[in-house]
Amino acid sequence: MDKISNINFTGISNIGFAHFRRQPGAKGAVSKSISMVLRDDTRGQDFSEFKAALRKVTKSPHEYYFDTDDPNILNVECYSDRSENLLMLNGNVLNVDNKTMPLFTYIAKLTRRIANMPEKDMVINKDYVTYEAQRNLIYGDQIKLDGTSYKQQLEFFSKFFEKDSAKYGAEQVNDFIQKIMNKFFEV
Repeated sequence: MDKISNINFTGISNIGFAHFRRQPGAKGAVSKSISMVLRDDTRGQDFSEFKAALRKVTKSPHEYYFDTDDPNILNVECYSDRSENLLMLNGNVLNVDNKTMPLFTYIAKLTRRIANMPEKDMVINKDYVTYEAQRNLIYGDQIKLDGTSYKQQLEFFSKFFEKDSAKYGAEQVNDFIQKIMNKFFEV
């Protein structure tokens, strides 16, 4: 019985999407952020694939982790202002060059998968939304809701984790990566 309870059937879980302005930021700057928890399970080896892509890019993969205590949290931010478009992975700007292509490829593949994922396969944990989302949804910022109840926090953060919103966010990130790649390859 113990072996059955150790199996994780959630795959990519707790997918959230936020559209916001980073402060301070350039005039007209906007960011879109998609966050999720990656796991290896019967549906795929998403966390192992992430680590493999990191090993192709850096000798210090832990520098790209969201947090060394939470290496399976992935936060991808698309930042745009009048002069540039930047893709950030867990707070690290990914410069567009041949060395970083494995990460761009991994993120593009992952976001396409999320955009096409059946809603029944999208797992959202209410405790994660209430207690973890406030520090994981936007890298480097904690969304504080002081003096609110569990129910109020769940209601507030749940809108970022709606399945349609997560799928839309994945499409937005994928389109953003496509535009960056088109510019890089001069297409």
